Amino acid sequence: METELVDESVELKKRRGKNLPFFCTLSFISLGFGAIKFLLGLLGSKKTEEEMFYDKQDLLSTVPDNASQERIDILKDYFKSVEFANDNYYLLLFLKLAVLAIGFFAVLWMYKLKRAGYFMYLAYSALAIGIAVWKLFGSDSNTGAVGAVFTIFIAILFSIIYGAQLKRMR
Repeated sequence: METELVDESVELKKRRGKNLPFFCTLSFISLGFGAIKFLLGLLGSKKTEEEMFYDKQDLLSTVPDNASQERIDILKDYFKSVEFANDNYYLLLFLKLAVLAIGFFAVLWMYKLKRAGYFMYLAYSALAIGIAVWKLFGSDSNTGAVGAVFTIFIAILFSIIYGAQLKRMR
């Protein structure tokens, strides 16, 4: 009985290779940071209009009187993004939780060499990209462009990397 478990464990390690555990570990770390961000979001709450007004005033008080129009436009753009995130605070928090859960189980299944984990990872990536693009275009702001591009790049990169590992999965 015990030797069967050891043999099975050794066989799984051989099938996993060296790359799959490494990339799964990177994904788990990323998901961990996402979970921390989610938990911090739970500690906060949607801001009132008054709180938003005072936050804007605080930020604007740091801008010199002779600020360029470009800097002012960047701040306006930033305010649009913050207002969108605040208006959709609870929806974004729920979507983050759903995406984190899907991502966790997808990576766990791939680590356990289940082929379905890869397809779940594709769904996870599509949802993450969809949320990033929705935030970008929904806020009518360019502030989230870098984050959206980064999300798309990482999702495609890891989908290709995990796709190359499909031969190891059943």
